[in-house]
Amino acid sequence: MEREYFKELSRRLREEGTETSLADKQKLEVLLHGQPVLYVSTTGDVFLLPAGSKSEEASELYHRVAAVADEVYEYVKVLQGAPLLHVSSATATTTKEIIRQPNRISLSGPA
Repeated sequence: MEREYFKELSRRLREEGTETSLADKQKLEVLLHGQPVLYVSTTGDVFLLPAGSKSEEASELYHRVAAVADEVYEYVKVLQGAPLLHVSSATATTTKEIIRQPNRISLSGPA
């Protein structure tokens, strides 16, 4: 789950204009002006690094990142536990067709 979590969290933060860097498999660094000031653990915990401890801007970033980290952690966890959806070829043959014709999709568990 860690890989998917960091990938999605990084994408969401990037959309908000926040730069990240994967420090190692256990933490995602959050950068402020190109310098790491926070890191997020694989469990969704956010930690303020010494470089950001005296910065009002880093403190504000901490709160924004913590909110996004919690949200992303919860939905990645749910997606990891969700059963795979199977789409029959008779219903739709491509992703584009699925998007164009969402009412024709039948959701069922494994046969």
